[in-house]
Amino acid sequence: MNPMVASRKAAKRPVRAATGKPQARASVPSDALSPLVAQTLAFTETYKRHVQDPVAIREAMCLRAQYPAILDDIRADDLFAGRRGKAWIAYVGTIWWAAYPSYLHGTKEEGKQGGYCYDFAAGEKYGKSAADKSVLTELAAFWESACSAAHVRTLWDDELRQYVIGRGQIAGGSVGFTRLPSSLSQAILPPSSRSTGFPSGR
Repeated sequence: MNPMVASRKAAKRPVRAATGKPQARASVPSDALSPLVAQTLAFTETYKRHVQDPVAIREAMCLRAQYPAILDDIRADDLFAGRRGKAWIAYVGTIWWAAYPSYLHGTKEEGKQGGYCYDFAAGEKYGKSAADKSVLTELAAFWESACSAAHVRTLWDDELRQYVIGRGQIAGGSVGFTRLPSSLSQAILPPSSRSTGFPSGR
């Protein structure tokens, strides 16, 4: 099928949340929004529209909504196109530092996100008008459970939670070298540290 035809058909599908149930679009017209918030809304609606599609299709459609919108303009004497933009709120890709979902509940926690990311401090940073604030509130409520950081945390079991620090990283001090095969443990640790599993001086 012609890609443009497929795209037009996809645009007519009802917007669906991660549960697969129809979900209303943001209640504010996009022309009343700042360009950054309007782009974030367009990205989110693209994700919702393709959430039931194969992963590769969903990611391709989100990337098309994302680029070149989040890139800065080409400047004179640039050798490469694709300068990083000044700001973005929603993003799909590699590691990005942004506020976590828990930011919405007063923890003000920020850290590394990857996959489908959302900056949960966006309401404070970019909610300059009533229209922008309204849409950012709706978007944060959606991404609170839809972003990759939230999905990953639902997969942690009790044992893993002991070793994961607040920002979702494995704490460096939690490495138990004594649980490695004995030959490898002996190669890594001096004799004085083999009982504790940590290098001496810790």
